[in-house]
Amino acid sequence: RILDLGCGWGSITEHLARTFLDCPRIDAINISQRQLDYFADTIPADLAACVHLYLCNG
Repeated sequence: RILDLGCGWGSITEHLARTFLDCPRIDAINISQRQLDYFADTIPADLAACVHLYLCNG
């Protein structure tokens, strides 16, 4: 399991998902809903099942 705090636009999270293909779950946390929405819309379909996005802003 991987935790990405401050995932931003998702580029590092996507890199982690591609590097650690045997990882069943990546939790990506950010304070910007706009960035999370972008990431949710652009994440490749083959990675979407293992990446979980969370908004934590206070």
